[in-house]
Amino acid sequence: MQTQDLSYKLNNQKIKIYDSAIGAPYDVSVEVFSLENVYTVAENTYVQNGGEYFSDCLVWGNTERRTGSVKLCVSDVSGGKRFKTDAALDGMLRGVKLRFDNLPLGTLISLTDEDKPVTGYGMHLKYPEGWRSLSTPLLVFRLDKGGYLYLRCLDKTVNEKRFFIKAVNGGMRVDIVQDSNGTELSGKYSVPEVECGIARSAEEIYSRHSDYIKEVYKLDEYENCRIVPDWFRDISLVVTMHMQTFTGHIFHTYESAYRDIEKLTRFIDGKHILVYLTGWEGRYYYKYGDYTPDARLGGAEKLKEAVEKMQALGCKVMAMYGMNMANKNLPQIARLAEISEFQSVSGARFHNGSVDWEGAHHYDFNDLVQLNIAEKTWQDCLFGQIKSATDEYGFDGAFLDIAACYVNDKNNSLYEGVVEFCDRLRTIKPQFLVSGEGYYDGL
Repeated sequence: MQTQDLSYKLNNQKIKIYDSAIGAPYDVSVEVFSLENVYTVAENTYVQNGGEYFSDCLVWGNTERRTGSVKLCVSDVSGGKRFKTDAALDGMLRGVKLRFDNLPLGTLISLTDEDKPVTGYGMHLKYPEGWRSLSTPLLVFRLDKGGYLYLRCLDKTVNEKRFFIKAVNGGMRVDIVQDSNGTELSGKYSVPEVECGIARSAEEIYSRHSDYIKEVYKLDEYENCRIVPDWFRDISLVVTMHMQTFTGHIFHTYESAYRDIEKLTRFIDGKHILVYLTGWEGRYYYKYGDYTPDARLGGAEKLKEAVEKMQALGCKVMAMYGMNMANKNLPQIARLAEISEFQSVSGARFHNGSVDWEGAHHYDFNDLVQLNIAEKTWQDCLFGQIKSATDEYGFDGAFLDIAACYVNDKNNSLYEGVVEFCDRLRTIKPQFLVSGEGYYDGL
């Protein structure tokens, strides 16, 4: 994502933090965001009471007053400090930034892809991001002078955040912007706590944060996980069976898919194989929203026959569904697209068309609309189709495409909708596997 910053210095009071674990002091400041502007704490207006700092002097444009307040509480934890921010505004409050300046410089090592040195150009990261950067709101830096610096957000539920990291004069600046959930916007926001500290090993940081996440979201270890079907523990090979592409090219018909699986079972017991059917309904993605067998692939009878024969070999069969994307030209989708489509906190709707499906490099597929599974009309529609397909063709599981997509929707809480939908799917039949693409905390 493109990195941009203000072209002037904000009138914003900084608080000097002395932390023996980190060594040199660093600065912390707060910025408050409405739906239309940014507000800062005017210089020399904090009233300090121990570790509590309070100001009711917020300004915009560096000079103009806005009714509101900031309370920042700083407390000690093992190896560092914890920061609790509460903000108020006489209007809708979108989010709050906690900015750190003069932290020790290091290399970011906690991304899902690769380690990245912090440069003077800066980098911008988003959470939740189930594919490329942050699956949990934790930054870990390997310091140039040894040891590990970390910053983490102690969420009680999933909240959208953005992180900006930049090398400045031999030190490091880190911005943590946390947004209120879109369905809960008001004039007050109690921001999830942020912890900043030092550890001797990265493993120590990851272990502590993992324990916290498991407790907050009530997650089980895989060995004892209640939502894992018993049969899944025997699976050692997942076969991605590509059927029909977006362009209509056919890799496998229902019959040829069975034949290939039969060949595999000559080398591995079928009970160890999960067959994952993609594009089983016809043109991959283009037909999202209509999960019925495709005549070119062999039709309904051949699909049912192929599933039964794979299961007779001991295999399990999982079908793929798009959880938050569908073709708006389909009659059943056209009637619900308007009320189910994602809307950002500001009310914007996005039509980015996903990926380069047919090689024209334009990414402009406006037929595909992005829908929020938390909206009841779309959730009922998709649940009904998955249940119908499972009842008719005997699938053992459902794979939810783009499950880790996240939009801070102003109308419906996406994360809560995902959890509710998955719980509903598990009622379709006993030992039904529900899986999906990507990951962020709580999924």
